[in-house]
Amino acid sequence: MDKQYASSCRKTGKKVSVRSNESHVIAAWLLVVLSPIFAIFFSYMFSSWSWGLMDDMAILNSGNNFAERGYSYFVSLSRWGVFRPTFVLHSAFFYTVFESCPKGFYIFKLAEICLLLFIWGHVAFQLTKKRLSYVLVGAITLSFHYFYDTFFYLSSHEFLGLIFLGICLVFLIEDINMDLDSKNILKDRKIGTLNVFSFFFGMVFLLCSFGAKETFVSCGIAVGISYLYLAFKAREKGCLKGFLIKGMFVIAITVSYALGLKYFIKSAYTSDFSFTNFVRIENNLIAWFKKDFLNHLPWVVWTAIFIFFEGKKECGIRKYFLNFSFNQKYGIFLGCVLYAGFLLMLLPWNTVSYYAAPMGLFFAFIVTLLICDFNTRLNIKLQFLIIILAVFLNQFVCQYALQRESSYQNDTMNLMIYIRNNPIFKNNIEDYRIFSNAMEPASAIPSVMNKLWDLNISHFHWSMKTNDYEKENMRYYLYSSRFPRADISVFKNWSVIFYSNNWVVYRRP
Repeated sequence: MDKQYASSCRKTGKKVSVRSNESHVIAAWLLVVLSPIFAIFFSYMFSSWSWGLMDDMAILNSGNNFAERGYSYFVSLSRWGVFRPTFVLHSAFFYTVFESCPKGFYIFKLAEICLLLFIWGHVAFQLTKKRLSYVLVGAITLSFHYFYDTFFYLSSHEFLGLIFLGICLVFLIEDINMDLDSKNILKDRKIGTLNVFSFFFGMVFLLCSFGAKETFVSCGIAVGISYLYLAFKAREKGCLKGFLIKGMFVIAITVSYALGLKYFIKSAYTSDFSFTNFVRIENNLIAWFKKDFLNHLPWVVWTAIFIFFEGKKECGIRKYFLNFSFNQKYGIFLGCVLYAGFLLMLLPWNTVSYYAAPMGLFFAFIVTLLICDFNTRLNIKLQFLIIILAVFLNQFVCQYALQRESSYQNDTMNLMIYIRNNPIFKNNIEDYRIFSNAMEPASAIPSVMNKLWDLNISHFHWSMKTNDYEKENMRYYLYSSRFPRADISVFKNWSVIFYSNNWVVYRRP
């Protein structure tokens, strides 16, 4: 028996060692994911996080319960030219649940984002069959600084669209049925076999992602194009017709949805959105390169180096890519069209801030599929060196975002306390002589104060026309560098009565 056990150990020892190393590497990459997550969690627990200055108060003030908030907020958005039923239902329910506990809402949203990263990790796992995919997607995503805006803005829409898009892809990849072996030979069943239920549920969740925010319409086009890619690649296997029909169906549904938005929802909110505004597109493209692409650069450089050296081992970079499974090639193509389509949608609008958050996830998805399959070939010491560098990168980005947003929260709270304790300042609010360059906070700050301290003060007046201070009867001007710049040189003779990194209050003599 001892001889049999020893023989078994000799035969399986290498496999056990490889699996053990893989588990250690996965655990180490999990640390890359958890280090910023825990940093944010402890900030929520031990710092004074309250309602934000975007849409939080608009949602809370739209009703007293789930039904009232859902109906009123939906009607309000529709009048503004916005159709987001998924987001409205999510907001109406959870703002009602956490109405008296904003800190609890932040922690809950942190859990939602962890779920989001897990779902997309599972999508990558479906394509690579490597457990490392689960953590690699999250680790790379959390190196993108604009993704952190989803943690700090409770009313952001992008994370919800990504959750439903991820669930959609889980079902659609199951429908596509791409269980191929390393030689690209079909295993059990014919590729493209119609799975009515998977395709149906995939389409339902795709529509839910559209309902989170209109920009996800670009993802519907990307999914449809990915089916056309499959039709082209699998044409020799007799699957062209099935994939072609599905691809055209997805594109038709997406285009119909987009046309419905254009012709049935009056779009005051997106009136400036135009693909012919070339000056704005150029500026946004430059902003994307300076802020988004440069943030991708560490992983772009590492991936390029990795592919170069692996390509040399494989007798050429072309051979490296040829070794990818059918699943991986499809996934890389899908990730590229998702990223390109979303960027194209944002160019006439805004390519920075929380708008760009999905591109960080799409980029991580692409990189995961490019390197996951061959990452385990690296020397274990080199793998852990990369992991250590990734921890430092993610912590640097996390701490930058966390310091920026926590200081904004603290400065805003100090400003509100100052206003509450200054009767003269508060009286001028009622006289409507307080102006600000910050559009959303001009109404949100008084609303938050009213909710926190049961006050009844009026909203500030939003205006960028600082030169008209006499005509507008300005008495105070609340300025923030986080918002579009107003000309504050006209206030050189005004007194500064409140100052912080994020807010300055000027008082007219």
